[in-house]
Amino acid sequence: MIGFNTNVLVRLLVNDDEAQVALVRQVLEPVNHIPEAVFISDLVIAETLWVLKRCYGMDRAALAAVIDLLLSVKTFAFEHRATLEAANAAFRSGKAGFADGLILARNRRQGCTVTLTFDKALARQEGAQWLGGN
Repeated sequence: MIGFNTNVLVRLLVNDDEAQVALVRQVLEPVNHIPEAVFISDLVIAETLWVLKRCYGMDRAALAAVIDLLLSVKTFAFEHRATLEAANAAFRSGKAGFADGLILARNRRQGCTVTLTFDKALARQEGAQWLGGN
């Protein structure tokens, strides 16, 4: 199994540097038909969405579609697929950022009954609790 860093995944998704994309595709070619041959961590996914939003101007719907696309590629392995799916569903339907939804989903998976937050958008999600304050 090989792992992807954020910049490798971004290159593959946006295809904005021909030479670098060619290198990524060259690495993928021999493993393209092997299930879960390439590992993409939660952190890489969160960073990738941040880059796609900040540098490429993608909106929430496009970012959620990127997660759907990644999850559909059999060559990719993830830390916990169901957690990513839950985080993406929360991201798609709520106002909190993807990373916040991922934190909430990961906390649930670890047995947390509540995730405390000062983020009002996250607090609207089931399982999150706003602490008040300013």
